[in-house]
Amino acid sequence: MSRNLKNIIMIILVITLISSIYLTLENVRKENIISNDNNSKFSLTSMKDIANGDMQKSPKEDINTTMENPPDKPEEKENNNQFDDKVIGNRNMPEDFKGHSKEIKLDSKYIILFGIENLFLSLIIIYLIMSKLNKKNFKETFENGDKVIILVLSLVILVVGLLVMEVYLMKNNSNEERKIPNDMEKTQKETLAEDVEAGKDIVENNINLSEYNSNITITNGGEYTLTGKFNYSVLVNSNEEVILNLDNVTIENELTATIANISTNPLTINLLENTINTLSDGGSSEYDACIYSVGPLTISGNGKLEVYGNQEEGEGIATETNDITIDGGNIYIESNDDGINAGGDGGKITINNGTVYINASGDGIDSNKDLVINGGTVYTVGSPVGGDAGIDTDEGFDINGGLVIALGSDMLEKPNSSSNQNSVCFSLDSAVEKGTLITLINENDEVIISFEASENFRTLIISSNLLEEGTYYLYRDGENTGKLENGIYYDGDYTKGTQITIKNNNSFNVSSKVTSI
Repeated sequence: MSRNLKNIIMIILVITLISSIYLTLENVRKENIISNDNNSKFSLTSMKDIANGDMQKSPKEDINTTMENPPDKPEEKENNNQFDDKVIGNRNMPEDFKGHSKEIKLDSKYIILFGIENLFLSLIIIYLIMSKLNKKNFKETFENGDKVIILVLSLVILVVGLLVMEVYLMKNNSNEERKIPNDMEKTQKETLAEDVEAGKDIVENNINLSEYNSNITITNGGEYTLTGKFNYSVLVNSNEEVILNLDNVTIENELTATIANISTNPLTINLLENTINTLSDGGSSEYDACIYSVGPLTISGNGKLEVYGNQEEGEGIATETNDITIDGGNIYIESNDDGINAGGDGGKITINNGTVYINASGDGIDSNKDLVINGGTVYTVGSPVGGDAGIDTDEGFDINGGLVIALGSDMLEKPNSSSNQNSVCFSLDSAVEKGTLITLINENDEVIISFEASENFRTLIISSNLLEEGTYYLYRDGENTGKLENGIYYDGDYTKGTQITIKNNNSFNVSSKVTSI
């Protein structure tokens, strides 16, 4: 038999033996899973019971309890429906429930089988090494008695080593199986949308969120001041208006909204002066925004609010069917979908004052009714790809005051001609890159607005009380010595860069409330 043929046969044998060892390992694992599941006293029928730390009693225990003494009145429990791993791990989960298997037991038949498989595998591997891949025949390989001793010792070492490795792999695999199964993780997520409304009822007006390790619910109308750090949800379910004063609040909820008004009554979020408030959500839930409200929502004050809408296709600030009003505050929004969305059939958005910066992966501002901007500073950026825009409405929008910059990809919705302030709308031939300095100046070289592009864009809306009738020029690049705040330069000098030619024109005229370029 040729050397090549021998090598091929032995390689096939090695692969076959390795496959056999793997299948044996799987059989051992499966048998132990079934065995431990059958012996388990822990019921997996109720995810809520697990989360609340309630263990199901056996029928025998229930019968005995009933016959001996009537059951005591159960203690009132606080609802805690945050299903993160840390919480679940602290809720009286029995040690023998860590998933499907508890321990590995090796039957004698498997020990013998492992031994035979490892022996033959080791024998072939060592022979290939000693024969230099069949370069020597059997007689030449073992003509020296010392080589037989080497073979035996090598076999012992390799067989024992393989057995130790296989036992380790089984135990490690067992530990992985002890984690919460995927089907239970799915159950967690499915029940979250139903259970998120529950929380500890709060009656005090000054609330230190750091003192709570579960959702909290405000059920009475009135004014409340929030402070501290928190990893759950502040829920509002009142039959009257509620005002939440945010005083250096940090909420990071990986499962759902950080603040959710689940009533139809108004909610006002007031940003206290000289405070920085940060809200960040995650996961996926029925409250699909970092700040979510069923009823009308108002944001006011002189503090700063940072909103990070990290839910899957989640929004920054949203209402279900109601209006959103912004009366003040320095508001910064990043979101996986729309930045601000007034949803349903009656959602109107009104911006009267404050500073609003939005960088969204959907529309920057999306109103299912209309939008009115009466004042303040608004810099809104829609997704750089697809059909999203800086501003998207169902019934149009008016700009009556303030400074407005809206960037988008392809879609361009123009302000209504009924607006009281001039606007200019650009549809550029090619996209402008993220980070580019864009400056609009008038015929007297006075800067109307200078800003840094937060994303690539092709459509642009600019509105300012400085935008009067006359001739204007749009530039890219150059240099601005002013202070950069939320993408906009203030109080600086501009050194001209490259003039942007639009439709073969180097300049354009503003002669009406809405000018399209």
